[in-house]
Amino acid sequence: MKKMMAIYLMLVAIFSLMIGCSFNSSSDDKGKTDDLRIQGYILEVAEEEVLLVRDISLSEFNKIRDLSLEELMENDEFSHDLIYVKYENSSEFSIGDRVIASISSDGIYETWPAQAEAEKIELYN
Repeated sequence: MKKMMAIYLMLVAIFSLMIGCSFNSSSDDKGKTDDLRIQGYILEVAEEEVLLVRDISLSEFNKIRDLSLEELMENDEFSHDLIYVKYENSSEFSIGDRVIASISSDGIYETWPAQAEAEKIELYN
């Protein structure tokens, strides 16, 4: 019985690992990664980089727009996704702009805040 349980747990672990490793890595026959687009509000603009906050309403964004990253990290009630997006033309945008970013084929690096590189960022109306 113990041997069956060990085999079962090993299969579950392998299956979980396979699913986790394949996340965000699908591609077609030409090696092109699926289009990944993220939407959010710009919280910070730096040279060739913006900080986006995802999954947030405009009223919620207005409550946090003046907080620093350190203050957000210390806030136990803050549960929205933050992502640094590298973009050559970041100076075209301002804090509070609602944008949609087309992420490059490298995907999103799962740090905190997450990091990615955009092929294009556009204002979202």
